[in-house]
Order: sequence, then structure tokens, then C-alpha cells
Amino acid sequence: MDNKLHYAHTFFCSHLAAVGRASEVQAADKRWQAEKPLTREAYERLSSIYYESFIDSLMQVDGQTSGAVYADTAHLTLETDRLCTLRHPKLTAAEYAFRLCRFHLFFFPYDICLFAMEIAEEPETTLDTLIAAHGILRETSCYEIAEQGILKSQIDAPEYLALLEEILRLCPPRPSAESPRQGRFSGLTLTGNKLKCFQIFILDDFSDELLFELGTLSPVGCVADHKHEYSPSQEYYDRIIRTHTISAFRNWKALALVDSFTVVAKGRTAAQMWVWPNSYFRLIYIHALYQKTLLFVVNRQFRSAANDRKSIRLLHKMKEQEHWYAFSNISYNFLPQLIYRAIDTGLDIATEREQLHRHLEQEAERLEKNSERRLAGLILFLTMLTVCSATYDGASLVKDYFGWESGTTPFRIFAALLLSAIVITSISVWHYRRNKS
Repeated sequence: MDNKLHYAHTFFCSHLAAVGRASEVQAADKRWQAEKPLTREAYERLSSIYYESFIDSLMQVDGQTSGAVYADTAHLTLETDRLCTLRHPKLTAAEYAFRLCRFHLFFFPYDICLFAMEIAEEPETTLDTLIAAHGILRETSCYEIAEQGILKSQIDAPEYLALLEEILRLCPPRPSAESPRQGRFSGLTLTGNKLKCFQIFILDDFSDELLFELGTLSPVGCVADHKHEYSPSQEYYDRIIRTHTISAFRNWKALALVDSFTVVAKGRTAAQMWVWPNSYFRLIYIHALYQKTLLFVVNRQFRSAANDRKSIRLLHKMKEQEHWYAFSNISYNFLPQLIYRAIDTGLDIATEREQLHRHLEQEAERLEKNSERRLAGLILFLTMLTVCSATYDGASLVKDYFGWESGTTPFRIFAALLLSAIVITSISVWHYRRNKS
């Protein structure tokens, strides 16, 4: 008996090379709608689940002024509700149909904009077709091929590519310093080379094997079929299931990886899965994806820093980001906290933050020592000027006391010995302080 698909909802996400802020996007196109601020009642209700500081970092509240750090935070949506079809040789069916519901833009501090495309899939879609289609849609490089007419038979999705123009017009018209890759669609994935996906499924039944295949976008049955070219090694499969799964109840299970988050459920209705797109995706996943994106951006700036002072500024940026966004706990309830930690582990946020923070601190320490050495050198130079002046004054005083002439041998010997003694003492003190530091 086939494992029937009853419901599928997916968000494809990425770091968008967007131009301007939310207010500028709305001014240019009135169809983009801003998320309504939470009412006080809704805010208090949500605050009984999530920490207030966590909500404040993501959403606006009616009658409440956001802090300076959160001033540029915004969520815009563009309703599309268009049925699209995809044709490709990798699909097991003749075509894959999906409804592109809406586009999302999430604006955050430090000029970061996250893009999400929300799609609903047809229940009659087979899992093999769905997995293959998701693999095609998240590879933006194939969009370039379709547009340029290269191997045109490889992908055919005219309605979908036409709708993407709504997002492409927000991206820079040509490669920039931060997005050097060629092609119009490169702006869709400013960080990384593919879209990330947040997948929600309701099936007749599920297993760890199927969850792995859906989460890694691998062909159905490849885990059990050890002769399949995409069959994972037992060690890799066991580690993924052991480390990255979320299991709290018998009727659903989730898998949090770097490029995808997948939840499969059985015996549930679409209405009962409401919390996954509207709370766990909107709040938890987007919050974590922003942190991961910011770490990528800071890391890239650190590795390509054109001058030393930039590294110190990046360290201050990291500390500020950690203060406002690096939460160890986000919820009073166990389930949101469980999901948050799993997504953090899947995206490897904590480890990357720790490593980057250590590199930045080491660089800042090195720059501080270099600054101290340059200052010490300047002090030595000024000291030498003072020594020369003092030597001349001292020698003149002795000359007048003994009645020596300026050019006589006793005067020259005394002046040379005095200057040498002062210079040697000054250099010795400088070397001692340098080695001690």
C-alpha cells in the first residue's frame, strides 16, 4: 500500500540581495503588505509561550516602540496564489503542480533581508515526485539555464519563473562586492548556493528512513536499498537520526539539518498543523536562519578585511548581535525550546559563533599588541629627541663648569660617553618592557 500524501506545505528560504529597506519596497510597490503589529492581547498571549525579548526581536507590537536595534525589523508579504507547473527529466511524473501562495521578506538589522517562498502542494503528488521537485526548485543555478535557453529541455516552469520577477526586481541589477557571481538569479542566494527548505507533511504513516529521505531530498527507499547510488552509509544515517531528530509525540517527528527542516505527521489535519508554519517557522526558524546568515556575513567580512581596524569593528558587531539575538532560551514551554535547540544544532549556529568569536578576539588582541608596540616605538623616538637635547644641555653645563672649548677632546669624549650611556639605558628599558608584554 502506497504511503499517501494528505498535506504538504513548504517554505523555500534564502538570504536575499535586497536593495533598500521595507519602507522603500512598499513605497515602490503597494502590493507588498506589512505584517500587522500584534495587539496587546495577542502579545500577552504570545508572551505566555515565548520570552518577550524573543518576540520583540521578530515582531512589532501595537502601541509599543521598538528599540534602536530592532527599528529596521519588518515582515512583508506579497500574495500570489498562482498554480504553477514544473517539468523536468528528473521528475517521476510528467509534471509537478504546486500553488505558489505568497512571497515573504524578513528585514533584520545589519542590512540583512531573508526571502521565503511559500508553496502548497497537491495531495495527489507522489513522494518521489515531490522530493525530486524540491531538489530542482532549491537549485537556483537551473533557473539561469532555463532563462538562457541552454539545455532548455532540462527545466520548464514558465509560470514560476515569471512570478520570481517580483523578487528579482528587488535585487541589484549586476554583481556587487558581496555578490560577485554572474547571473540574475544569483541574488536569490546571497549566502550559500541553494535555497533552504522548511517542509511540512501529513502522511498515512512515517518512519525514520522516510524522514531521512524527505529531509535529505533522497529517493524514497534508498535507505533500505543498499545498492542504490544514494543509499547512505549506516554510520552516517545513524548519526543523522540520533543527532538531528525531534521526537516528542508518536504522531509526528521532525529532522533539522543545515539545508532543510522537515516535519512528518500522521492522523492529523491541516488545521492541526497550523502551528508549524505560523509559529515554528515564522518565529523559531526565521530567527535561527537570521543568526546563521549574520554569522556568514561577519565571517566573510572578517576573512576579507581590507584593514586592521575593520576586525575590531566586527568584534563589536558580534558582541552587539549576541546581546540582542543570541538567546539560550526562548520559551517557557518545552516544545518550542526543543525545536529551537534542534534547529540551532542543525544549522550549527552555536559552534560557528564560538569559533568566529574566538578568531575575532584573537585578532583584536593581536591588533592591540601591535598598537602598543607602535606607541612604544613613538615614545622611544620622542625619548631619543629629548635625550639628545638633554645631552647637549648637560654637556654645555659641564663645558662651562670646567672651561672647556666646544671642539676640544675632553668635551667630545664626555659628550659621547654621556650620550651612549643614556641611549643604552633607554634601549634596555624599551626591550625589557617589550619582552615582558
